[in-house]
Amino acid sequence: MEFGLKENQGGRYLCAGGPSIYFKRLLLSKKRRNQFFTAIFFSFLFLSLFVFLLFSSFGGQSQDLNQKRENNQGNLKDDADLNKNSLQIPDISSSSSLQNGEEARLMIQKMVNVEKEINSIKNQISYLQKKLNQMEDNQRANNNNGNQNNNKDLGVPSRRGDRIKELEFEMARPSIENGKQKIVLKKGKEIDLEPLRDKEEQEKEEIPVLIPPHVPQNQMEKQLGKADIKKRDAVKEAMKHAWKGYESFAWGYDEVAPIKKKGFNWLGNDGLATTMVDSLDTLLIMGLNTEYKKARDWLVSNLQFNGSGMTSLMEATIRVIGGFLSAYELTGEKDEGLLGKAKELGDLFLKNFETPSGIPYSTMILNEKRATNPSWSPFESPLSEVTTIQLEFIALSHHTGNPIYKEKALKVYDILNDQNVEDGLFSVYVDVNSGKTSRSHITLGALGDSFYEYMLKVFFMTGDSKWEKMYQRSAKGIIDKLIHYSSPNKLTFIAELINGNIVNKMDHLVCFAGGMFGMGAKGQHKEEHMKIATGITETCFQMYARMKTGIAPEIVRFETNENDFHPSPGAFHYILRPETVESLFYMWRLTHNQKYRDQGWIIFQNLEKHLRVEHGYSGIRDVQTIPVQYDDEQRSFFLAETLKYLYLLFDDDEVIPLDKYVFNTEAHPLLRRDS
Repeated sequence: MEFGLKENQGGRYLCAGGPSIYFKRLLLSKKRRNQFFTAIFFSFLFLSLFVFLLFSSFGGQSQDLNQKRENNQGNLKDDADLNKNSLQIPDISSSSSLQNGEEARLMIQKMVNVEKEINSIKNQISYLQKKLNQMEDNQRANNNNGNQNNNKDLGVPSRRGDRIKELEFEMARPSIENGKQKIVLKKGKEIDLEPLRDKEEQEKEEIPVLIPPHVPQNQMEKQLGKADIKKRDAVKEAMKHAWKGYESFAWGYDEVAPIKKKGFNWLGNDGLATTMVDSLDTLLIMGLNTEYKKARDWLVSNLQFNGSGMTSLMEATIRVIGGFLSAYELTGEKDEGLLGKAKELGDLFLKNFETPSGIPYSTMILNEKRATNPSWSPFESPLSEVTTIQLEFIALSHHTGNPIYKEKALKVYDILNDQNVEDGLFSVYVDVNSGKTSRSHITLGALGDSFYEYMLKVFFMTGDSKWEKMYQRSAKGIIDKLIHYSSPNKLTFIAELINGNIVNKMDHLVCFAGGMFGMGAKGQHKEEHMKIATGITETCFQMYARMKTGIAPEIVRFETNENDFHPSPGAFHYILRPETVESLFYMWRLTHNQKYRDQGWIIFQNLEKHLRVEHGYSGIRDVQTIPVQYDDEQRSFFLAETLKYLYLLFDDDEVIPLDKYVFNTEAHPLLRRDS
């Protein structure tokens, strides 16, 4: 019988050789289609089991058959009349059913034909499945062109870019409850996504596809960059490898030493399980829901904020508070355990703001609930330490309904903004008594870096134009005083200003500035800022491409020579930093220039080649030496930032869309509230 599909004049698919009305209903009903394929699958399974048992019974008599085959070899006849389409198999459960070698040969031939028939059925099933998928794709295409139909089945967003049409959402994201993903409609009806997954998608771990709220579907389609699935999934595999090393040898510690196979703490003497909380949203975005649930449950039940030693206000805020709040938002803002942990730590840090000026102390001894600064700088807090907590505290106020966190954090910006510093460039220390900046050192590297991006991002978070003006003033100061160009190839870099003198060095940390200038490019400065963004991002890629390992050093110096730059003495190391791939991600989203994906893939391949070890990834001591020497530290920001930005670089634009989310400096996406 012919087993296939053909298309009639009306565009409907009918099954050749069968009643059209049955197959019409079969093909247009997901439930019936699933039942049909289930029946075929189990039929094939039982048939395969029968053949297996057949061979097992036959095998015990192989020696006798071989002897008979030798005795009768000259008497065997052709069996051209063998019915090759028959699936009838004679009983061979007893030796009496095999009288001679010819019968044995006939039996073997029949079995071979049975196997061919099974393969034929499998091919027919595959052909039918392919045709059904083509039919569904055509139906979706017709829907997108405006054709109306009465089919009430929902089109579920999938990795291939399908969309949910004509539905208004109460929430922007699917929620996760008891390990299952759901979408909640405005009318209150819950749609369980799991039964609606395509079989192909069910075999993979799915991530919550984050659809921007209130964006018309046709407009959203135009702005999307499509996923490079192969490369995206390669990054996901790297995340699974890094996570497995931490889970196996450092569970509950801040970070893992993947070569020694042991955990260690650095955020206070007792740590804050930094890698675990830092990775929550990465696990969610990549669809690693089993790993997420295990980490989430442990953190809510076991993480305590009572360790000894100094804990950094900024590092704990961006990693722990930011990590909890991001996971809270991505899972539907219902998990009070996550929000409770963020609030608990935020309440402790309110003590840091109890200073004469309101500029907070930069550390806290948690078990003593005592805010302080290090002994080498008792009355001065590093600029970046007190100006890179604002996004997290604003979000914390929003979710708890308590404005105190936002008020304390934004007071720091008010103090700095009121100083009207020349060119918007601030020195790297702030006096906690007077609120004045001190020490004549201006840099977008260590101690200053993330303050400049947070001015812009606080504007994105709040919509308050005061912070945009503050950022634009600083951006102009950077362009006027710190932007320089190398010789001979005119690579763009951001220098430092120490005691009024230009120092032609740039930290890897500064490479975030490509994305910052790109995101801030608007209005009359758009073209100029995009040019700066493009130039800095290219320079940072060259910092990788020109090293023997293809991996960038911690610091480079730009001098007048034929090489543009060279690694700074004592700074040849690489500690899994994310800033360059961060800017590649932003520039891809802003321009969709393929070179940014290409450059990101080159970097990822070199990370895999040189940094991957048996139980995770390790930094290296010298990017110019092969074979590499490992430092045996897998930093938490490798999972929180480096791998997340690489994954999103190759994923659809709809996943964490930039018009709906702002990334904190640890790459934790938080919802924008500027509209």
